[in-house]
Amino acid sequence: MGGRQPGLPADNVSDGRTRHNGEADRLEEGSKLQEDLPPGAVHTPGSSLPGHKEHPGMKYSMVGTRLLQCGKDTFYNFQKSDSVDWRGILAHVASHVIGKFSIREDRKKKGTPICLIADDTDMEKTGRRIEDIGKIFSHVSGRCVLGFNDLVLCWTDGLSQVILDHSMKSEMGKKNDQGISRRDAERRYSRERAEGSHARGRFDEQFESKVDSLIEMIKRAIRRGIKFDYLLADSWFSNAKLIKFIKSRHIGCNYLGMIRINAKTKYTFEGKAMTASEIVGKLKKRKEVKYCRSMRYHYAYADVVFQGMKLRLFFYITSKKEGWNALITTDRSLDAKSAYRIYSMRWAIEVCFADMKRLLRFGKNQSRDFSAQIGSVTISCIQYNILSCVKRFESYETMGGFSASSTCPITN
Repeated sequence: MGGRQPGLPADNVSDGRTRHNGEADRLEEGSKLQEDLPPGAVHTPGSSLPGHKEHPGMKYSMVGTRLLQCGKDTFYNFQKSDSVDWRGILAHVASHVIGKFSIREDRKKKGTPICLIADDTDMEKTGRRIEDIGKIFSHVSGRCVLGFNDLVLCWTDGLSQVILDHSMKSEMGKKNDQGISRRDAERRYSRERAEGSHARGRFDEQFESKVDSLIEMIKRAIRRGIKFDYLLADSWFSNAKLIKFIKSRHIGCNYLGMIRINAKTKYTFEGKAMTASEIVGKLKKRKEVKYCRSMRYHYAYADVVFQGMKLRLFFYITSKKEGWNALITTDRSLDAKSAYRIYSMRWAIEVCFADMKRLLRFGKNQSRDFSAQIGSVTISCIQYNILSCVKRFESYETMGGFSASSTCPITN
């Protein structure tokens, strides 16, 4: 790459006047900064330069404003605009990327099922004046932190993953005060949004149930022609409402998720209502627990009925110290080994979260406007989808952080 960015006017001639030497030096410096960006990374205003503490994002935004001949406020206003359909933009990009993946030979050779993965991730914040900011419970740290929770729906074919949709969530807390003081709540930024606008819809859904939001995400994906074999989710999402929804679809999809082995949920097993731990205890007494040498775990399974649905439970244990883990599925044709391998694909979304937070500044935007937060997160998702596509076409086998294949153990 040369010393000047393509599309920038020459140093000596711009609008008929000679550039000041200092301005030319700044442009050259900006070009060097652009060369140092991570491969494929696109920084938006507010992105910080590693090691640069004075004015985060100033130098990157300088290059962007020179390139597009506009002020930095244009980018900020675009992110928080009520009329921008961020969800539609992300879905459009994701559909095109998946379409390109579907015709590749490596997909046919792999032979793994197409899966949707649902999970959420924490986005910790430091600004107490961010619109509708509050405390959320972090399952990573096991405590309440200031920030938002982002519910994400991801597509994977075992080689690559694509972000289909996301929904930012807030929590009201036990006292319905979002875990913050009245003084902090009153000092938060707020503004009106046009009724029926895209931004209003995203703002109103932040306190909706995660299961309800996930169901709407899957409906939108199906309407766009996205087909899948399994929906993978952890134990938090494994409830009757979501399982019934997946089972009622007419595209041949199934649910495969983890359940809490010690939960009080009752399943009908051989005509009796029993919990998961009671069922596995009965299977142990019958000596129906088997050992898989290739995967190094003991397992058992049981066909049950749960709220009128015929399901299958799988039980796995790798050591006595860790205890039993359990999966539930609507696909009774699955064997224990296949279910284990398919559910291991869920790890792809954890890799996705780690990559986006480390490389694409996912959730790092500190704008006070909630709509700008939505825009920033969506831009990170779009960047990830594009990078995932580039990586897929550069090599037949994925490498590094963008690999979706995994044989991680099933744990709670």
